[in-house]
Amino acid sequence: MRVIVAADDPTEKTNLIDALKRKRVCTHVDEADFANVVDGVIRVQPDLIIIGLRNERIPEYHALVSEVREIAIGRIVVVGPTVEAKAVLKFLQEGAFQYIDQADFESDFETVLTRIRSEPPPTVGQGRSIVVASAGGGCGASTLAVNLATALMKKHGPVALMDLNLESGDIATLLNLKPKHSISDFCRNVSRMDQSMFENCMVAHPSGLHVLAAPPSLEQIRDVTLRGIRRLIHMTRMKFPYVVIDVGFPFRQEHALALQQAESIVLTLRPEFCSLNHASRVIDFLSKANVPTAKVKAVVNRYRRRMGVSLADVQTALGMKVSEVIPDDPRRVSVCNDRGVPFVTHSPRSPVAKRLCSLTHSLNGAVPKLDSQASVK
Repeated sequence: MRVIVAADDPTEKTNLIDALKRKRVCTHVDEADFANVVDGVIRVQPDLIIIGLRNERIPEYHALVSEVREIAIGRIVVVGPTVEAKAVLKFLQEGAFQYIDQADFESDFETVLTRIRSEPPPTVGQGRSIVVASAGGGCGASTLAVNLATALMKKHGPVALMDLNLESGDIATLLNLKPKHSISDFCRNVSRMDQSMFENCMVAHPSGLHVLAAPPSLEQIRDVTLRGIRRLIHMTRMKFPYVVIDVGFPFRQEHALALQQAESIVLTLRPEFCSLNHASRVIDFLSKANVPTAKVKAVVNRYRRRMGVSLADVQTALGMKVSEVIPDDPRRVSVCNDRGVPFVTHSPRSPVAKRLCSLTHSLNGAVPKLDSQASVK
C-alpha cells in the first residue's frame, strides 16, 4: 500500500509515519506538508492519504480535503483532535474516508484498515500525458500536437487533445471545430464539476479526437486557475489512455503543472538561431520547474536540407540529442490544416506522416516500423 502523510507539525508527521511503519502495511510512505500535499498526491497517486490537522485551522483543512478528493484515487483519512460532530461530518462530506481522533490513532486505524481491506480497491488508472511545447512561433507545434494525438488514437482508441496555449491556441481552428465550451468554462465551474459537465466541456472531432479548447477570448483567460487545470488534467487522464497537451511557448504556472505531470515532453523547434535561443529558454523553464530533462524529446520540425544550422549544432546548443526530424511539407500540411483533417489521416504514406508516426511509436513504447525511404538525414 502506497501512503502519503501530510501534516504541518513535524512531530505529528513523524508520529503518524512511525505508527504506520509499526503496522507494516505500507510498501511506500511519502510525506508532505499543507502547502504541497496536492502536488504530492498527483506525483505519488497513493492508495491512502493521511492528513494530520491542527484544531485552529479546521476550515482550511475542509477545503484541502475537498481539493485532494478532486485529484486522488486513494482514500483520505483525517487525523486530528477531538472536534464537534459538525466538523467531522463536514470532512466526510468533502470526501474523507474516516476521521480519527489523534489520541486513538493506533487502535482506530486498525478498524480503518479492516474497512479498506474489505472493500475492493479502486480500479481506475491514469492515462499517459504527453506535452508538446514550442520554441517560439513558426515551429508547427500545434499541428504536430494534432497529428500526434491522431496517430495515438488510431492505435489506442479515444485520445484527448488539450489546448493549454491559452493566449494563442488554435487547435480548434486547425480541426475546423467550433466548440461551445472551453477550458475557461471548466475552471469557472470546477467546484461543482462532475463527469457529465466535464464531457460537455469537450468537443468531438470526426476523426474521434476529443478536444478541450483554449479560451475563445483573452478576457476569459482570467477564469483559468491552477486548481482548475490540475483537476482538468486529472479527470482527463482518468478517462483517456492518452492525453496530448499543447502548451505553446511555456511560461505560465499552468504550463509548469502540465509539464511536471507529463510522462513525455516534445520540444519542437526549427534549425534556426532564434528557435534555438527560444528552445534554450524553454529548457531553463523546465529546470526551474524541477522537470527532469530526461522526459524531453527534442524534435526538429519543418526541416529542409541545407537550411539554417546543422542538426549536430542543434544538439550541441541544446545539450541533448535530437530525437526526431520531421521534414518540411508546407503545401500538404497547409491543405490538411485548411480542411481540418490531420495529415496522418489524409496522407498516411507521406514522409512527414511517417516521421510523425515514428515519433509516436517512441512515445508509446512500440517499436517503430519505418520505410527507409522516409528517413531524413
